[in-house]
Amino acid sequence: MKWKSIISEAWRNTITGTSKTILWLSIFTLLMTIGSLAEVAHTHTITTAAEEYVRAGGSISVIQSPENIDGAACEALNALPQVRAAGAIKTQESRITLTVLPSAPIPQALVSPTFPKVVSAQTSGLPGIIVSDQVRSQLPMKIGDSFPTVGGEVMISGTYDYPEDGRASGYGYMALIPTASETTYDQCWVDIWPQSPQVQGLLTSVVKNSRRDERSQTTMEQLNSRLGARFDGQARFQTRNTRFLVWIVGALSLCAGIIALRTRRLEFASALHAGAQRQDIRRIIACETLMWLLPAVAFTECVSVCVIASLGALSDTALYVLVHRIVWSSCVCCVIGLCIGWIFTREKHLFTYFKVR
Repeated sequence: MKWKSIISEAWRNTITGTSKTILWLSIFTLLMTIGSLAEVAHTHTITTAAEEYVRAGGSISVIQSPENIDGAACEALNALPQVRAAGAIKTQESRITLTVLPSAPIPQALVSPTFPKVVSAQTSGLPGIIVSDQVRSQLPMKIGDSFPTVGGEVMISGTYDYPEDGRASGYGYMALIPTASETTYDQCWVDIWPQSPQVQGLLTSVVKNSRRDERSQTTMEQLNSRLGARFDGQARFQTRNTRFLVWIVGALSLCAGIIALRTRRLEFASALHAGAQRQDIRRIIACETLMWLLPAVAFTECVSVCVIASLGALSDTALYVLVHRIVWSSCVCCVIGLCIGWIFTREKHLFTYFKVR
């Protein structure tokens, strides 16, 4: 038979058996869609937890050694893999006194050039100080404006947010003054993500003096330990409840494929008995399968993209990979099931099929 005749016959069979077509379309659509959305929802939960962990400062380690932190060495940590930002800080005893609010002087600290990046500060790149949102809330000014102090005019070159969410206290109401990295500091803050024990072991290199009596004052802490000392996203992903869905959907699709063909074995055996060629029937089955399998794939893809968009995760390629794993597992196993069913469908079994129909 020519392909035109094969497609025509497949279309006629599909229209004639509308109820069966709708049945198998519904089954595979449900398998693919439910499996894909479950994977998307569970994986996005892990991603959201990771983002919250980083946003809360859980990935920031603080090495403290008063007057003993090498600013240049701390800044050099930025070159290490997995270090998102590193910078040093040194609090000052003197404070910035506003002429309009002399009763509430602002604590200040010297910071190395990259420290503002550690606290996700929004800066203009101009000379000046970087104030916390708590300070800016008392000053009706924006970045680039100047305000009067007892020591003269000071420009706001940036702002940073430091909420009270469990992170170390004392930095929510403060002004940061960027200085040269060669200065000696009290602390070195390092944002490591993903967290790495290897990188963590290199952090003590920022301590200048290695004498035992002075190194005994060196401590290493987590900026915010509220969400745990470590966030092992890989372990959470590998042990997620939906990790077996790709196999479950595949197994169900395999069974559905076998059943879909075995329910028509009498029809195919009769066609073979009437003189039809096996290869022509195979092609007709392939065309019929595509007519209900492709719409199921298209529906699953559309629904998955819409759900991913609603979660604000269109840029997360991992979610698309998980969706396609489910879709391709279902499609491949369906085809394998059809092939298994076809292999065991024989003309010589026609009367047996007829008796057990």
